[in-house]
Amino acid sequence: MKLGFVGVGKIATSVIEGIFKAKINVKEIILSPKNRKNSKFLQNKFKKIKIAKNNQEVLDKSNWVVLSVTPKIGKQILKNLKFKKNHIILNFMSTIHNSELKKIIFPAKQIFKIAPLPMIKYNLGPIIIYPKNKIIENFFSRLGKVIATNNEKENKKLWVMTSFMATYLEIFNTAHKWF
Repeated sequence: MKLGFVGVGKIATSVIEGIFKAKINVKEIILSPKNRKNSKFLQNKFKKIKIAKNNQEVLDKSNWVVLSVTPKIGKQILKNLKFKKNHIILNFMSTIHNSELKKIIFPAKQIFKIAPLPMIKYNLGPIIIYPKNKIIENFFSRLGKVIATNNEKENKKLWVMTSFMATYLEIFNTAHKWF
């Protein structure tokens, strides 16, 4: 498997660290060059990391493509990229749903909405997946607790619930600093 990441922020970095912690066999992980600091950190830490020259190169060299940018950035950059029919798309973007994304990334057809949380780095925490798919679920089950949803409505509700996690963790982080 060649896994490409368009966007290398905190969540993508945590997912990549989790993949290597779980010893998942990937041939290569190709990163977009945008967040140079995170990309370089990961490349220095793991031998199978490559940094692409641009986002199109990420797609050209990958068979699984993770879209891990903000929805605003996603709408700006994705329309200019050429996706392949056989790409498996992992959509980490919060407010761009699969039904909308299908139109942007044609001819790619296999799209999965994934909601990982930062603790995936330690192979912990829930990972929401829509639609259900054994291959995708098996991959992510090594990174945390998979919750596969039956429909987009159910998926949206769970995404809203996960949005509270950042606040929850920040409260604990602040309290920890007091001691």
